[in-house]
Amino acid sequence: MRLHLKKLYSIINAGIKRDGPLLRDVLRTSEVKEKKDERNY
Repeated sequence: MRLHLKKLYSIINAGIKRDGPLLRDVLRTSEVKEKKDERNY
């Protein structure tokens, strides 16, 4: 699990160098969605 996360973060960081603000917005919205999903359960 932790290894998978490290791989994910390296991919995200590589993407941020290319098109940073867009990816950060996507990450923020996905975090918000996860919090909303937790409330629904």
